[in-house]
Amino acid sequence: MMGTGKSTVGKSLSEKLKNSFIDIDQEIEKREKITINEIFKIKGEKYFRNIESKILIECKNEIVSCGGGIILNKKNRNFLKDNGFNIHLKCSINTIIKRIENTSSRPLLNEKNLKNDLLEIKKTRMRYYKNIANITILTDYMSLDDVCNEIIQEINK
Repeated sequence: MMGTGKSTVGKSLSEKLKNSFIDIDQEIEKREKITINEIFKIKGEKYFRNIESKILIECKNEIVSCGGGIILNKKNRNFLKDNGFNIHLKCSINTIIKRIENTSSRPLLNEKNLKNDLLEIKKTRMRYYKNIANITILTDYMSLDDVCNEIIQEINK
């Protein structure tokens, strides 16, 4: 889910593990030379999801921050399940709202119905997250270091 800390945790984890890191959303913006919001407005969500899938398949032996909707595509779910250790960062809707309420880079959200939109997105995606995650970490009250340390412990098991 958006706002759970995927990019922040991924970057920190890559530093701790001395491994390369890719944030798929940032990579899309870099390649397209426009923001994700602009991609959604100009080219549509389907176009965005196609690029997202192509970049995912390019990722090998990297720490990857996937956009929360990447799991909507069955091929992506299969690729993730077959090619990596998948971490589901989870937190409450209220925490997500606090983390994202002052950002304007969330094309799937309507500011007037933010909580309802998030609940609907979470409801749609949760079954997929559960099915591909090797571990789930509740990030509401954890520090960045604690989240990374828990992930490293799980990877080393």
